[in-house]
Amino acid sequence: VGLVLASYVCIADLAFDRALRSDDERAIEAARQLYVDDPNVEAIVASWYLGSGDDGLGGAIDHARLAAEYEHTRPIRWVQLGRLQLQAGDAESARVSLVRAVELQPTELSAWLALIDVAAELGDEQLADEASVRACELLPSC
Repeated sequence: VGLVLASYVCIADLAFDRALRSDDERAIEAARQLYVDDPNVEAIVASWYLGSGDDGLGGAIDHARLAAEYEHTRPIRWVQLGRLQLQAGDAESARVSLVRAVELQPTELSAWLALIDVAAELGDEQLADEASVRACELLPSC
């Protein structure tokens, strides 16, 4: 059983690597199906979409959302999703994702820093103040 499983993982990894190198969206989407609910694969695919051009932000958000859902207790997944949402101009969704990150780990500096940007986008002075204070508490040089 172990040998069969190891062989499958090796084949899946090779197929996924080949698909990424091909820069073919359909091949990448097909290869990612070889993995079941794998947040790391979804994060890699999100990065590929982000680097694929102007139309890639939506795909990046979709796959970052999957990564966050599959690994919903890791704050960095929510930070990555929130940053992409903010980049897409969806500050309210970004706020939700980033607040989820700081609920999971109140010392997640990257979430507080991103929340400062979200607050500026939304014009939310209370959020800006809270995020700035929390970020300063976490930065020794602040």
